[in-house]
Amino acid sequence: MASKKVWQNPSYLQSSFGIFLFFCSWGIWWSFFQRWLISGVGLTNAEVGTIYSINSLATLVIMFIYGTIQDQLGIKRKLVVFVALVAALVGPFVQFVYAPMILAGGTTRYIGAFIGAVVLSAGFMSGCSLFEAVTERYSRKFGFEYGQSRAWGSFGYAIVALCAGFLFNINPLLNFWVGSAFGVCMLLVYAF
Repeated sequence: MASKKVWQNPSYLQSSFGIFLFFCSWGIWWSFFQRWLISGVGLTNAEVGTIYSINSLATLVIMFIYGTIQDQLGIKRKLVVFVALVAALVGPFVQFVYAPMILAGGTTRYIGAFIGAVVLSAGFMSGCSLFEAVTERYSRKFGFEYGQSRAWGSFGYAIVALCAGFLFNINPLLNFWVGSAFGVCMLLVYAF
């Protein structure tokens, strides 16, 4: 009886579908990001480590910013919509801004790494904690189990991680563009 009731809860459905789409949008490209940096962009392992370090630093800073803003917003979804918008733009950003800057080498590479760290962290690495926090708040306010809703995110990541390799072998940039498509769907779920 309880499981039937949860499917009638619009907040559960929106939160579950939204977090599912978020992890699909992230997982489709993140699962092969390191491989793309090495084989697609031509970075060394040390340069990839630098990219990951810059991303981690940006993620820490943005997580604090997101936490402060979301605490003020309560259950309003304005910040979630912003993150969904960033996710929707990941394909064009990577193809037309990030990859060319990383490929340029020299100082431009490091500027690109910092810009990429801000965008990718704002849309995904820091966005993950934001989506989970908002889903947890919704679960308390609208009476559904957070863990049950969050499981849809793990399910989404698992599904796209299976597909990511096939896309990567066709063209690695397809992974980012499919991530954008999931981001657009996520934007539609949360914006309306």
